[in-house]
Amino acid sequence: MNLLNKKIKEKTIFEKINEHSICGSYNDLKFKDNNLCWVNPSNQMSFNFGWFNEEDLNNWLNGTGNIVKGKTEKEKKKFWDYALF
Repeated sequence: MNLLNKKIKEKTIFEKINEHSICGSYNDLKFKDNNLCWVNPSNQMSFNFGWFNEEDLNNWLNGTGNIVKGKTEKEKKKFWDYALF
């Protein structure tokens, strides 16, 4: 088989979160019928818990969005940096 033609399976958002060194949840992540996922972050000093969509989860992996605490991007950056520490 030609390696250039071999399709690589893309990881799911949940696999990416589980493998991420900062993002993690106490609960098993899965979408409900309303395309929302209950997230109960391991680090609740830096991250919010609640119902979030896939875009929120992707933003979380990048240190932005609704899951990261803070009202402004500057505040969110401080919480993200704290989580990195």
